Amino acid sequence: MGILSLSNGCHDLLHVDLSRTDFQYKLTDMALLPLSERCKLLQHVNVAGCDYLTDAGLSWLAAGCSALAHLNVAHCVKLTDFSLRAIADGCIWLEFLDISGCPRISDVGLRYISTACRELHTLRLRSTILISDGMSLGRDNAQGLAALSHGCQRLQHLDLTKCLPLKPLRAAWKYGDLHEHHKARGIVPKHRAADMMFLDDYGTCWKAAIKIQVARRDAARRREEALIHWASSKMQSVFRGRQARKYAAVQRMLRRQQHDAATRIQAAYRAHVARTLTERLRKQREKERYVAMVIRVQSAWRRKQARDIFNSKRMLKLAIEARREASATVIQRAFRAYGWRKRNLLYSTALKVKKAEEEAAANKLQLLYKSRAARLEAQRKREALRLLQRKKDQAAQCLQRVIRRRRDKRLRQRQLDEEAKLNAAAQRIQRRFRRRQDMLSYQLMKLGREFQVRTEAALRLQAAWRRKQGPTRFQPWPNTLVGAGHMAKHMLRVLKDEQYQRRHQDTGEIRQRMPQDLLDLLPKPRCNDCGNLGDDMTTTLHPARADVEAAMTECGDCGEFFCSECWHAIHAGGRRRRHRFRTLYDYYGKRIDYGDGEFPSVWPSEIAQDELDGWYLRTSPFREPVLVLGDWEKYVDDSTHREWYFSRSTKVSTYLPPPAFKATAQDIALAWVRKQDGPNQIPYYFNEKTGQRTFDRPPTFVEKEDADAALEVKGVEQVAAGVERAQPTPTDASSYGVDMGNGWMQYWDDTYQVYFYYNTYTQESTYTPPDGAMDSIAL
Repeated sequence: MGILSLSNGCHDLLHVDLSRTDFQYKLTDMALLPLSERCKLLQHVNVAGCDYLTDAGLSWLAAGCSALAHLNVAHCVKLTDFSLRAIADGCIWLEFLDISGCPRISDVGLRYISTACRELHTLRLRSTILISDGMSLGRDNAQGLAALSHGCQRLQHLDLTKCLPLKPLRAAWKYGDLHEHHKARGIVPKHRAADMMFLDDYGTCWKAAIKIQVARRDAARRREEALIHWASSKMQSVFRGRQARKYAAVQRMLRRQQHDAATRIQAAYRAHVARTLTERLRKQREKERYVAMVIRVQSAWRRKQARDIFNSKRMLKLAIEARREASATVIQRAFRAYGWRKRNLLYSTALKVKKAEEEAAANKLQLLYKSRAARLEAQRKREALRLLQRKKDQAAQCLQRVIRRRRDKRLRQRQLDEEAKLNAAAQRIQRRFRRRQDMLSYQLMKLGREFQVRTEAALRLQAAWRRKQGPTRFQPWPNTLVGAGHMAKHMLRVLKDEQYQRRHQDTGEIRQRMPQDLLDLLPKPRCNDCGNLGDDMTTTLHPARADVEAAMTECGDCGEFFCSECWHAIHAGGRRRRHRFRTLYDYYGKRIDYGDGEFPSVWPSEIAQDELDGWYLRTSPFREPVLVLGDWEKYVDDSTHREWYFSRSTKVSTYLPPPAFKATAQDIALAWVRKQDGPNQIPYYFNEKTGQRTFDRPPTFVEKEDADAALEVKGVEQVAAGVERAQPTPTDASSYGVDMGNGWMQYWDDTYQVYFYYNTYTQESTYTPPDGAMDSIAL
């Protein structure tokens, strides 16, 4: 009765929320019938958790409310694919659909939705066990999520938690990306997906407008051609009629000469009139065309002038707004200064009043206990003492100014002298070093020339000796040369045979290819597409594929292994159907040896065998130390982004910071520097020792100018060290992360200008802050 009364009184109802969990009365299909008959403008309906709703009630709602844009039927366990068919027939403008927890909905219902609901941008399929990825065999034969990818191109949010993996369809939606985080899985919108969708729609509208314009221009051109054809036909018909009349006049001239003369005069006159009329019409058309061109040029010129005037007005408006902002800034600054002066004046006035009250009270007490003469004498002495104290204060201030000025001059002169000494010492060291380098270069050049002279002399002596010994050794040389060539060919043939031979140690059997028993001992490759999932997830999502562990086919273009189902799902259509492939096992399940092919190979099985045989070159990567303190060097691992330390003296490597890299509390307190956040243009504070970031000013932070003034009396070296410590490094927010505990590190992404998080234990990266680390995140 409540829903019936609501539908009778509110015909313009737009939003209805009937979601329930523990209500006393159950909602049935009859509750949706009055809404579908009387509330035709309904746009948002939420009936999540209504267990008694069936396909009939949802069919009534979809047939009556054609303007429905948001529908939530989550956990309505009695709904089937017929409900989705009714929604597709009646609600073509649907944008949001939630069918999570509906176990009877399958790929057939998704096919209905994909064929009708083109404006759908959010679809939730959480815990729908009958939904599969399907096989993409074309737009007309696609099933499951493949049909959804062909029909709903505007889909941006797709929730497939506790459903099958989406790796074969990770590139099916243009405006979404595959996102997996913990147990959540689905499609999320790409960066600036709304802008890309707007650009595509704008391009489609622009193409349609161009097509319409081309059609209109073709029609105008055809009309002009028809007019020209009609005019030429008219003139030709007039000319032919005149010729026919002349011929008839000549025939009639034999019979009636007088009548023929009159006819000729009339014909000549009519021809003159026709020519005059034709010339007049031609001039009139030329004049009209000239006027039209003049009007077109004038309209183009006026449009240009209007654009110039609009641009000038816009620039003038921007300049006025800039001047207005500058004036407002000046007025605000003056107003704040006036307020500050006014507050200071009130404070000084209050102090003066208080001081006057104290003096008045003192004078009153003195008047009670002293006589008039004593008061006058005391007043005179007080005046004298006040003048004397003022003179003393002025003299002390003068002496302090002189002393401070002289001390500052001495400190500045001492600083300049220290800098001059340092520069002079550096120049002397550089001159000595350069002289030594020049001397060493000269000595090396001299030794090189001597070595070259000795080498040339030795070569001349060897050449002379060989010329002398040549005739005596010429006779046995051909025999030696022939024997050496034969031995080299024999050794090459032996090495080549031994390289590809395999010998059985027990039986002595020798084979050129790898024996079948040795092939069976090789590790069985797993499918690179479904083998990445765990056994529990594979059993839950694919009960038929729970026993599939080894791959059956390898692709030479993809460089990956595939099982039978993944191979047909990925390489059945599109560009991948032309990839080179070969099977790994024969009909009896025995491993196939294809022999030694090209090197380096493109087949994953041959690459794995070459890796086991040791054909690949292995070299340790060369790394530059990030920081060097004494014998210890600091490095950063590129794969795990962890810091480790190496001692050059003891050759010891460790992940624990040595004592040379451990910062004291004073160093940590003085390591705060201020930086600028690029995307938000907000200053923040960074600790160069601990890597901590915060927007709140630390208590131990000192500005650069304050640090220079505080360290001026400590010498040039301490000031230089303080300035160097305050300089920020550009790699604080990009190359080095902040440790947040449990293996999580925070890094800055320069491409998207956001923070991301990396786990050094699980090798997992995400843009979402991890659980349990919110308190330690560096802002």
